[in-house]
Amino acid sequence: MKKKSRSVLIISIILVLFSVSFFAKSRISLAATISGVRLAQFQEQITKIRAQIQEIKTLIEIKNLKKEIDEKEDLMEKVRMYGLTLHQTIPDIILQGLYPFKVVEESSTTTTATDTVATTTLAEASTTASSTEEVASEATTTELITTGGGLGEGIIPVPELEPEPEPEPPPVVCTSVPSGTITYSVSTKANPKMTQVVISPLDVEKFSSQAVRATIQETNDNPITNVSGTAFLDNVSIPFTLYLISGTETSGTWQGSWVNSDSYCKTYMMRITATSASGQSNVELSFK
Repeated sequence: MKKKSRSVLIISIILVLFSVSFFAKSRISLAATISGVRLAQFQEQITKIRAQIQEIKTLIEIKNLKKEIDEKEDLMEKVRMYGLTLHQTIPDIILQGLYPFKVVEESSTTTTATDTVATTTLAEASTTASSTEEVASEATTTELITTGGGLGEGIIPVPELEPEPEPEPPPVVCTSVPSGTITYSVSTKANPKMTQVVISPLDVEKFSSQAVRATIQETNDNPITNVSGTAFLDNVSIPFTLYLISGTETSGTWQGSWVNSDSYCKTYMMRITATSASGQSNVELSFK
């Protein structure tokens, strides 16, 4: 009986240990599944927050551009009202004694005085011409020849040459670019490797935003630390930053945007640079 009881006790202990082990494994598997789901949720939230940050940055850039336009229009209105140059201010004009209303009064006085002098000169000229005609009518033809025939004899007047007009520069022909979203297949030898660039829209209007999306892979499994871009236009170059929107930091899609503030009749290019611990790679696209 004692041997039988011991056997039952040993079997019971083994069953209890097996149940505890199975329950612990189930708990660990469940915890791992929950952690994976939470990690995916966190990644999705981070992506949404990055997109919201980019939209806020774009709105701030547009607001700053509108503010700059309003300031320039206000300055142009002052130029039209007060006759200032772009580098003058009203206090400068006052200090120099050239306040606009005073200038207008002085100009009116000067014009009146000039008209008076011109009228007097014309009257004197008319009197002199009348006296000359009277003398000429009383003189004979022989006397006119003897006196030398009047002023300016023997002097050949030289006609004044008008300056030749400067040649006008040839008109600038602004060629168009394809409209809408354009996809470019690219290749870089160095890591990180870029394989595709999407521009939307390529024919971006002035003061409008253009989105740039790049597909990048790091074959050495080093995280990509920075992706940036620069748009080159006729007169300016505009830098911008690309953020990870899908995938991982070693293989994913990065997106950024910039606001066009210039023309691109002659120059329209873009450079995208990706950086990781492996080094740096560049892609240059020319649209003109």
